[in-house]
Parts: sequence; C-alpha cells; structure tokens
Amino acid sequence: MKYNFPNDAKFDSEYFLRLSIACRQNCGNLIKTANLIKKVSGLRHSMFCRYTASEELQKAIFCMLVHREYMKKEQISLIFAKHEAKIILYEKIFNVGSGLTIDNQEFILDGVPLKQLDLKRIIEENKEFGVQYMKKRNDCMYVRPGEKEIHSPSKEADFEQEETRMISEISTLNGLWEMLWKYEFKGKFSGLSCSRIITDGKPVYEISSTGGILVERKNYRPKWAEDVDEQVHSSNHTFYYDSELKKAT
Repeated sequence: MKYNFPNDAKFDSEYFLRLSIACRQNCGNLIKTANLIKKVSGLRHSMFCRYTASEELQKAIFCMLVHREYMKKEQISLIFAKHEAKIILYEKIFNVGSGLTIDNQEFILDGVPLKQLDLKRIIEENKEFGVQYMKKRNDCMYVRPGEKEIHSPSKEADFEQEETRMISEISTLNGLWEMLWKYEFKGKFSGLSCSRIITDGKPVYEISSTGGILVERKNYRPKWAEDVDEQVHSSNHTFYYDSELKKAT
C-alpha cells in the first residue's frame, strides 16, 4: 500500500508521535501473543510474533525520527509502503558499526544527514539481506517444500537461542526509542547506552553517553501519552541499548 504523507497537512509532528506510540503498543501486544503461543503449544510459531514485534518497534523508531524532525515525511512513506524497508534500513543505519554519528541534533550516516539519505538506494543495495530475513521469519509460520524433506515450523524445536537474541533486540529497540523521544543530543557523540531499573513497579531509565551531553526534554509528553512508559515491557533484562557510534570527526 502506498502512502503519501508529505502532501497531507493532517500528517503533522503529533500525528507521527501518535503513530510511533501506536506501533510501540502493538509491539507489546505481539510480545504477549508470542508468550501465550509458546506457553500453550511450545511451537516455533511464537517466533513469528517476536519478529513482527521487532518490526513494529522499528516502525515506531522511524516515526519518532520524523516526529523529532531528524527525518522527512517523504522518507517515512517508504517505511510503510515496503515490508522489508524498515528491516533493511534499521540494520544499515542503527546497528553497531553502521557509521552513524550524532552531532548536535543531527543524525549522520557516513557523512550524510538522515534527512538527505537515499533510502531507496540503501534498500536496493541490500535486497539480499531483506530476502534472507523474510525467509527466516516466514519459516516460523509456514510449511514449504524442501529439497530433501518438507519444512514444517512445528518440527523445528531448537529456537531458544534465536528467541533470546530477539528478546535482546527488542530491548535494544525499546531503549533507542526512549532516548529519541525524551532527550536532546548536545555535542558530538561516539557512544550511547540506556539501562532500565524498576522503582515502585515503574520503569526508570538511566542514560549515559560518550562524547556528548544528553539533556532531558521539557514538556515533550502530551497529556494523552502520560502512561506510555507502562505500555510495553519487552523483557526482564535491565540492558536496553548500547551502541558504539563511529567517532565524529
């Protein structure tokens, strides 16, 4: 489905914040579904929901980037129009070693601000990554013919390691989302980290940085979003996000 965000005035900054939070809430529901499937049947099908939960949180991050004006509405249209787009772009922009730097509110990938990135080119150049991801994701749900035997997700029991990796990945995404929403980035950053502790039953985030200063934003939270922090807990891990950003020069 094609979206044309730039040409419609109703798609303002608050709209993308609402869209981001809705994606994050859906991530939480998908995690609950994954846990229920695993508990009831123990089948690998639960991983399909974890992969989808991760994708929803990736969408939430890109929407937050538009809300914070680090990316353009024209760019986010592609995220929703093509299924593999968010998977490829998150991997190439945010994963460790990607070449991402932050310089006074400007997110820069290999010298190019996110607002100026040719996202279509990045997706085209990394199509194979998207193909391999989709195969891994779909193998959690669908039966398919194989060269030697039929592939059935019900017969694949050894997925605990991948499940642990996905839980950690969702925690990483959640931490990045928190930082993008709540903080201003002052100076040049070569690293960011975020941990979570529970105080009085509520999460409290501890943020640290290398090479720059994180300043908590004032009045960033609309009244309709007052309870957003409690709406998704991806895991019991205290570790949320840790990225060694490429040192700014």
